[in-house]
Amino acid sequence: MSGSAVASRGGRVRTACDLCRHRRIGCDRAKPACETCSLAGVPCTFTPTAQQRKSVREELADAKARVRHLEEALKAERENRLNSDQYTPPKALSSGSSPLEVPHQLLSSWSATTYLLESYSFDAALSNFRWHLGFCGPRAAPFALTPSFSSTVYERTGFVLNIEDFLNQLAQSFKLQYPTHSTRTIVPKWPPQSLIQRSIEYFSKNRLYSIFPAVDLENTPIHLDPKALGNPDSTTSPANYACLVALTALVTRIRGDDMAFADADPDAYVQAVLTLLPELIIDNANLRSLEALILLALYIAPLGQPRPAGILLAMATRMLYNMGANRNRAPPDETLEQSQHRQHVRALFWLCYAIDKEMSLRECKTPLINDADCDLYLPAAYVSTSSDRSFFPEPLSTKELLFPSDLRLALIKSKIQHLLYSDHGIAQPEARRIQYIRELDQELSDIKSNFPVTCQPEDVLDRSVPDSLLHDLSLRGVNIHLEYYYCLAKIHGASNNGSIPSPQSWSLLPSSMEICHQSARSTLLYLSRVRHLILPETFWIYAQFLFTAVVSLFWQLITTAPPASTSEEDLQIIEETAGIFTERNRDNQEASCFPPFYLTEPFIQRLVFLARQSLYRAANQ
Repeated sequence: MSGSAVASRGGRVRTACDLCRHRRIGCDRAKPACETCSLAGVPCTFTPTAQQRKSVREELADAKARVRHLEEALKAERENRLNSDQYTPPKALSSGSSPLEVPHQLLSSWSATTYLLESYSFDAALSNFRWHLGFCGPRAAPFALTPSFSSTVYERTGFVLNIEDFLNQLAQSFKLQYPTHSTRTIVPKWPPQSLIQRSIEYFSKNRLYSIFPAVDLENTPIHLDPKALGNPDSTTSPANYACLVALTALVTRIRGDDMAFADADPDAYVQAVLTLLPELIIDNANLRSLEALILLALYIAPLGQPRPAGILLAMATRMLYNMGANRNRAPPDETLEQSQHRQHVRALFWLCYAIDKEMSLRECKTPLINDADCDLYLPAAYVSTSSDRSFFPEPLSTKELLFPSDLRLALIKSKIQHLLYSDHGIAQPEARRIQYIRELDQELSDIKSNFPVTCQPEDVLDRSVPDSLLHDLSLRGVNIHLEYYYCLAKIHGASNNGSIPSPQSWSLLPSSMEICHQSARSTLLYLSRVRHLILPETFWIYAQFLFTAVVSLFWQLITTAPPASTSEEDLQIIEETAGIFTERNRDNQEASCFPPFYLTEPFIQRLVFLARQSLYRAANQ
């Protein structure tokens, strides 16, 4: 909150923040929060009752920001047209337009589909934050399945928690604290041929096909030879070029710290490829179109934008079925080239399968891919989860497939959704649901038993595994651990309807309540130990695990009566989680403020305040 009084239209001066004004008490207007808000553990915000009159300095700052946006857009456009090293989109795209005009025509026609939100945009962060929270209710169930959430919070704490109003207050507070915060306008731009060449070489040299088997450069080098792009003709396919540019975007994003890619603009490249969507979806059996769509989905989903990623995934899934990728049946006279092609298409199938099952379980919705229509034999080249290379970065091989996460977890996610959260699963008798929960718990336990000895989840949490080993974990290894806890919570969360815990509400398996509790604690303790990996580039990858665990543990604190013996410890765990983002926000300067961090800290702090109120009320009753 600003320490100065804020004038509303008509000259009236507001000298109190929202909370002090609501309580009708004096406000000391201290920075960054007044004494009342500090004691309450809530953001210190000021919501004017009338439209504020901006000072001359503020109006000048806004004008400069708008000019800067326009200058960036014009500069990017000028570079896009004048850079002689730029690739010219194929003439085959449009017979009546110059090559450089085609992307902009398509962009105007497909603006709703091709819009990519900028990572540092506050509006984008707020939209993504709302979306993710919508699927993070108690016991890992969406808030829609917990209609009593708000009323229970008020009953147990004496305070109203309206998440929508709270986020709106944070938005107002952000604009007051960072009035000059601006975001870059993403203008579609095609990468230079030299950058495409370097990206392909990096992808091949580091054998990234093992993790992201989206483009088989080893077995199809002719079709993706970048030298052929220097002389485009009518035979040059837009799908070929879109695939190369999407690959370039993915490589330059994950290796943005490499000097060879320092000047890359992967967001702009993705935006450019999105303008080619009409061309990509025309041919439902074009392998290059399929690869481009999957690369786009792999790029966009970790940005916290699952909705556009879901649209791309749906397009890719349709192509996979048209190509017969859901089946793995080799013809008797299959040649080596045909075998390699079939194995690659199946690798694409498993990429889409894993993303689809993650989204389906998260949203408790019907998946795009129906298991009954598929052959679900794991690829012969798939690396066993007992291998250390599943958790630690080691030299990769294109002869081995790892994928971004464990395919076995994707298979169990599919079963959890179908057996416990689908209309079919919910309609099952209680005895059958108990059977499903026990069987799925055992299957998940079997998967965990195949983890390397040094990577057992329990050992990580009891500190028997040193911090040095956690620093050596790959991003994939961290995700596997977090997905294990998430699946455990989803399995046992099905034992409860999300209401206040009681013998009746946990009638299926009473032990499930404790398992859900421990999985939430484990997730937050784990994130605390790997906090060095929570960066702007990875935040949205961990967001679903983080939000779900925080809300679940908060629910446990306010609904358990009498309070459990672990209540103070649980509260401390949530406070330590908020502390991660306190550190991140302190490290960031105003010019580099990352909005998702800004939103996460006060949201968790608000839950801490409410949990403390609940424990205080329980102790005095």
